[in-house]
Amino acid sequence: MIIRYSYRNPDTIKSPLRNGGNGVAKHLIQSVAMKMEKRRFCMAIRYKVLFLGFLLLSFPACTSVTEHVKPYASKEAELPRRVAVLPFVNKTSNPEASVTVQKMFYNFFSSLSYQDREPFQVDSILKKSGLYKKIASGEDVSSKEIGSVLDVDAVVYGEVTSFGKIFAVVYTDYHAGLKAKMVDCKTGNLIWQNHNTAHQRDVSIPTNPIGLAAAVAEKLILLNMRQRDDIKVTAFLCMEMIETIPNPPEIAASGPRIQVLVHNGADKLLKPGESLKVVMVGEPGHIASWDMLPLIKDMPMNEKEPGTYIGDYTIKPDDKLFSGTLVGYLKSKEGDKSRWVDILGTVSMGKPTPLPQEISTDLVLTSGKSPYLVDETLLVMPQAKLIIEAGTVLWCKDIGIVVQGGIVAKGTREKPIRFMNIDSEPWKGIIIDQSKGDNIFSHCEVHNAQNGIRARASIVRMDNCLFQNNTMGIYFEEGAAIIMKSLIRGSQEIGIHALKGEITIKDSTISENELGGILLDSAKANINNNNIYNNGQWELKGEGTGISGNITNNWWGSTDIANIRVIGAVEIEPILKETIKMF
Repeated sequence: MIIRYSYRNPDTIKSPLRNGGNGVAKHLIQSVAMKMEKRRFCMAIRYKVLFLGFLLLSFPACTSVTEHVKPYASKEAELPRRVAVLPFVNKTSNPEASVTVQKMFYNFFSSLSYQDREPFQVDSILKKSGLYKKIASGEDVSSKEIGSVLDVDAVVYGEVTSFGKIFAVVYTDYHAGLKAKMVDCKTGNLIWQNHNTAHQRDVSIPTNPIGLAAAVAEKLILLNMRQRDDIKVTAFLCMEMIETIPNPPEIAASGPRIQVLVHNGADKLLKPGESLKVVMVGEPGHIASWDMLPLIKDMPMNEKEPGTYIGDYTIKPDDKLFSGTLVGYLKSKEGDKSRWVDILGTVSMGKPTPLPQEISTDLVLTSGKSPYLVDETLLVMPQAKLIIEAGTVLWCKDIGIVVQGGIVAKGTREKPIRFMNIDSEPWKGIIIDQSKGDNIFSHCEVHNAQNGIRARASIVRMDNCLFQNNTMGIYFEEGAAIIMKSLIRGSQEIGIHALKGEITIKDSTISENELGGILLDSAKANINNNNIYNNGQWELKGEGTGISGNITNNWWGSTDIANIRVIGAVEIEPILKETIKMF
């Protein structure tokens, strides 16, 4: 069947590599000088201070909650004492969804009168017992077994049903959905259950701090523009669900209430001499501190104004940490303590290992010397190969990595290789220009680049990779690309753009890319057994001449052909009836 989709047909996307000829490396290096002055100006105006506590207070007016089931709660006399919030199952295309929603849910749940266990303790015990992966993947594990391992009376199961953006005709809907239940570990009886989805359309929200937050504004960048809507809608969802949970009589004295914990260390590398600044807002007149284990323990915070607690930590030369999580504590003079697990993002710190601007012989990067700093550019010459071992982290700026020889980056599920952005402006990305060598990416993550991978006249193979929050996820011109079991999401423009050449995409998910999912421009494509849905204006667009291949057995977000947003004369049947499993 030929599907022609003309609704909201955007103009043709022009290739950033069409003017190739002499290769992209020289052009990119020459552009750095012009970019530097622009970057200085952007740095001065880019960041707006957003106070999360204030936003949460103003948020409900523009948010709605869909209740999927009527909440159930058992009688007060049957309520347990000790409760653990288990790892949530992720049913979305966002790999961070389950952790983010679980942390937010726990933060509000901890305000109830149960004796709860901190998430990192729960996770650690479950991993040692071999139960963590089973629970996180949704396998049926008895509450009695879990309760015995964790030494609790009840557990909270959770399943994140939606998280992120839904692209509609005239608006973007930020959403978060959670199905949760509390179960008695001894009897297996249901204590509480609920299933809600919170929605927030893309409307104007106040962003200027007022009152108490104004004192903090000069000291701290709290949130970036991209992540604030997901966090707010998640917070509103969890607040609404917590209100339906039966709260037992005071089993033990509750700690002082915490409203929010924020910091300036999310999604960046803090180097020696720089400061990690932390702000917590809660009930006034108490003792505040924070941890970031295993590096930092019981770091005190000062109450600068009533209820506003501020602390900072200067990174030491020997400090080294990747993916640290902040936990804030507020303790009364009587010793009762409450806690808040950070949901803004993990913290990285340490002295990076610098890399040369040019590699003329084979070079191996190891996790032991990680993180590495790619300052301005790293050019792999035609006769050289860059080999990156599992667990290595590269912080990149300016041009990034230009490969004319070869690159082999093989991580593992437990130890992925991460390409991160160290600057406020997106880095150029991994550029593979007329490479004659091997270009292999396995279990790699590429974040916040102009192009996650941008290749011309080269052969590139990828499996189990994550391309997230880039301007363009993956771009190929000529050559060949093989993409297997990978996730391409959150691109500001297109998820995958193939110009000429041949591309194979299998067992992957392409979702939440703001302009479109896949653009085929005079390319041969074999696209099978993928999730291609919930992209901005179209899921797949074919243009140019000579489009051929096999584009069948994919999930397009619907089983109704009339609702599948495909542009061009492209055969897509048969279609899958449900999503393929990614996590």
